[in-house]
This record gives sequence, structure tokens and C-alpha cells, in this order.
Amino acid sequence: MQIEVGAVATETPLARTERLRRERQSQAVEQLRLDPNVRRITELFNGILLENTIKPID
Repeated sequence: MQIEVGAVATETPLARTERLRRERQSQAVEQLRLDPNVRRITELFNGILLENTIKPID
């Protein structure tokens, strides 16, 4: 076995997993931002959407 240290030319499995997680998170936040019911409730109660509390359903 030979081990080489250096830059990785392709996406690693961990990097892929993290990228997909970030994409799912962004999609979940965007869906809630655009949801008419969520918008109505936040306007009615002068609320805010706490984006860091949103978790995508997997």
C-alpha cells in the first residue's frame, strides 16, 4: 500500500455528505420562507423565521 499526501482531485465522501446536508438545509429554509401559511402567521404575529432551528426531514 502506498499513501500520498496532497490535494484531493475529487469530492471526498465526507465533503459530499456535507454538501448534500447544506443543500437540504437551504431547500428546507427556502420552502418555509415561501410557504403562504408560514408567511401569513409571521405577518399576523409580527414574527420571524428562526432559520437555524429548521431541520430538513430525511
